[in-house]
Amino acid sequence: MSNRAAPQASWVVFASSVAKSSASGFEDELEGRGAPDEPESQWSVRRLWPFGLRSLPPAGVDAVAVHANASPSAGIMVGAESPEYGPSDLADGEACLYNLTTGTEIRLKADGSITINAASGKDVIVNGGTAKVARVGDSVTVTGTCPNTGTGTVAIAATATIAAGAARFKA
Repeated sequence: MSNRAAPQASWVVFASSVAKSSASGFEDELEGRGAPDEPESQWSVRRLWPFGLRSLPPAGVDAVAVHANASPSAGIMVGAESPEYGPSDLADGEACLYNLTTGTEIRLKADGSITINAASGKDVIVNGGTAKVARVGDSVTVTGTCPNTGTGTVAIAATATIAAGAARFKA
């Protein structure tokens, strides 16, 4: 690349940090300069992530934008990341969807397993379900009534430990 083309190329792909995220992704802003001798300011960009994935990156994380026609006014943020947030113990080939404010994680592990960790005291809800699921080793108490010949019904209560469960989770 010639010395003359290098400054123009640096405006096509622009590394910066997030100044502001919006719910729609149409009103996001990055930190930047209109020209090397101008003071730093905020540039409007449109956030575009892969289809089916939506997130609002917090201010201050690293970001990359692509500027159509090398114009900061036509910027598209295509990535945002920070080593400060999310897991730091992923193995090669693993992926994790995480929420930095609650610690919630969904991990796709290298061995093919999936782990889901909800924030402390929060439920994992599958298909809008409301029934509780017992895990192997959980202690459960069952209460109810049983028919009793001659006297009607009798109340019962029993506590047991779940000894075996389904081989795989099913909704």
